[in-house]
Amino acid sequence: MRRVLVVLFLFLACVGIAGGDSVKWRAIRTGHFIVFYSPRDLATAKRAGAIGEEWWGKISKRLGFETGVVPIYLYPDRTTFSEATGVPSNDSIVGLAHSQLHDIRVDASGAFADISRIIPHELVHVFVAEMLGDNDFLLPTWVQEGLAKYYGNDWSDADSELLADSVYSGRILPLGKISEGFPKDPNDRAIAYSESYSAIDYISRTYGESSLKELLSETKSGRAFPIAFGDSTSVDLEKFEAAWRDDLEERYRVGRWLRIAESLIWPTMALVAILAFRARLAWKRKKAQEFEEEDRLAQDPREFL
Repeated sequence: MRRVLVVLFLFLACVGIAGGDSVKWRAIRTGHFIVFYSPRDLATAKRAGAIGEEWWGKISKRLGFETGVVPIYLYPDRTTFSEATGVPSNDSIVGLAHSQLHDIRVDASGAFADISRIIPHELVHVFVAEMLGDNDFLLPTWVQEGLAKYYGNDWSDADSELLADSVYSGRILPLGKISEGFPKDPNDRAIAYSESYSAIDYISRTYGESSLKELLSETKSGRAFPIAFGDSTSVDLEKFEAAWRDDLEERYRVGRWLRIAESLIWPTMALVAILAFRARLAWKRKKAQEFEEEDRLAQDPREFL
């Protein structure tokens, strides 16, 4: 009975918050989630619940923190997601986590990304928001998004390629410029996401993953981010950013030369093929001439006496 009352209360509260949604929500409950779905998407809802539970266990173990019950809204198409969240239909954003309501809203259409990638990312945001409480705003955007990609394993070959291209072309954004939000330009925003992950990954590799938990603990206490960062890593932000950029250059230097070499290989191979073709053609013409000479000699040998 208690569980039924809790589910009913959260359902009514969340539906009220959703205000304006055109979806006729139904809900299922798992251990740590209430998954809201459209009537035709029960299978997707069950899958979302399973994904959520799997990642709830992983994230809570790594962060040493447990959240309360998390509502997940699965919007069946891009239109309903856009109407409810205000995200433009042609935007690449596929999930949102509310820092105060601690709910997750997902474009479950699969048009841009699968829910198996969206839910873990947004769930990390919920964990961090609950951990930090009213001091959640103290974390820069690049840290918020970097943590979500890092703990949510939200990294792909495409992200790596984008980061490498950004390093090659000198388009890496200063962390200070992505501290209070990400660029509106889709390409620059994608770069901001990839470098945010890279920066958090560098912190973990260089100062230990425990430094990330310490950073969150320092921030929860209300300390300004530069101070919290320095205390948890023993390095100031300016030196950290310089070292992180050097690491990017070092990590992608070999790849850069390989890419340059690769860009030269195909034109070189094409040139070699053309030269080989012309050489083969010249050889055939020469042989044809020799055959003609032999035929003429065989027909009238006196001509050559």
